[in-house]
Amino acid sequence: MPYLIDVAEVLPGAVIYRRADVKGKQWYARFETGDRKRRYRVESTRTENRNEAIAYAVARSKALKAAQVNVVDQPVVSPGGIRRMPFRDAAQEYLDHVRRTFSEKKYKGYRTMLDRYAVPYFGDRVISDITSRDIAKFKTWRKTYYSSGPGADEEERLYVRAGKPVKQRVKVKKVPTGVTINNELSALSKFFQWCVDQDYLDEEKVPRIKRESQDDNPRPAFTKAEYVHLRTVAQERFREAADAAHARGVNWRNDLTAYHRRLLLHYIALMWASGARPADFTPKYFLWEDVEKERDPVSGRWYVTLYLKAKRRKGRCVPAWSAIHAVNALTFFTDSQNPKQPVFPVKSFKRSFDNLLKAAGLLRDRDGRKRTAYSLRSGYITQRLLLGDDVATVARNCRTSEAMIERFYNKLDPIMKRESLMREH
Repeated sequence: MPYLIDVAEVLPGAVIYRRADVKGKQWYARFETGDRKRRYRVESTRTENRNEAIAYAVARSKALKAAQVNVVDQPVVSPGGIRRMPFRDAAQEYLDHVRRTFSEKKYKGYRTMLDRYAVPYFGDRVISDITSRDIAKFKTWRKTYYSSGPGADEEERLYVRAGKPVKQRVKVKKVPTGVTINNELSALSKFFQWCVDQDYLDEEKVPRIKRESQDDNPRPAFTKAEYVHLRTVAQERFREAADAAHARGVNWRNDLTAYHRRLLLHYIALMWASGARPADFTPKYFLWEDVEKERDPVSGRWYVTLYLKAKRRKGRCVPAWSAIHAVNALTFFTDSQNPKQPVFPVKSFKRSFDNLLKAAGLLRDRDGRKRTAYSLRSGYITQRLLLGDDVATVARNCRTSEAMIERFYNKLDPIMKRESLMREH
């Protein structure tokens, strides 16, 4: 194949090579299987070192040949037409399929789940032989991976970043949350469905994957007082940067730090006023064509409507009155006359928002949970409920379901309803 480069035979029927169609320089190994329908078995050596790749290929080739000798005439295809495919091989094919079909982010998530946990556990087990009981045992093994399993003694972890292997020290070993387990089980379920399409598994014998029950853990939110304090600190930090730029004889608009802090100030104001998700305000999804301003001919007040479309949940959002001030201020930062121009011409506010939270002493709430920009959305929903807005209206404006509002946000702290609760009855 034209994309194979640096091909070298290490043993009869076993070669190593690199791929010209990928960014990474790691080596791959290919082994002859002796199967007419599936002539070759391909594996990643997970290394860019040629000697390490050769050692891997030699060891795997000998192991595979030994396994073939010990197999007692097992049919490659079962009587029902289902191919007897080892889990390891099917996982590699599936990851290649995911990489070609989906985003790089999804590919990395699936690769982590399969390569780190599922493949080491199931190994060369035939896909069609895996049962629901095996999945239950795997789930138990996964939960204890870092406490009493293989990861208990793991001091380093090997990653591939920008096509290069990177070793990172394992600092925290914790029991995975129900959300983490469910996400991994969901990926495993999709893998088994793909195996059905490839005739590696009978649809009637797909293992039953039972999801983990999980506690409702709402994201930490800001109270109104905390938000006011956050904005005050954001304004102070902007003035500090602007004064420092002025002292150097530079206009704050031409100073990267001051410019970014001013943008952040309007970002948190619009987030608090609209309850939008952080993804809604990224340059990809939030353009000036998504901002509509309309003036009421009777009252003379301006109305703002935002068209939000992240997470495949498109819809209009009516923010609070204060949003008009942020929108008007933002027109001076970008070309608001160009409908295709992003409102926030910044890739991410994550680092600057974290720095702001640290400066304001609001990085974590009382329960120790780390706050993020999403906490502004949680604060918006909480405040709307406190003002008496009905759940259905808040859910539609935030492009979520009433069930999610009831589940995560409608359990207000009694202190928030202090005025109402202190009235004599």
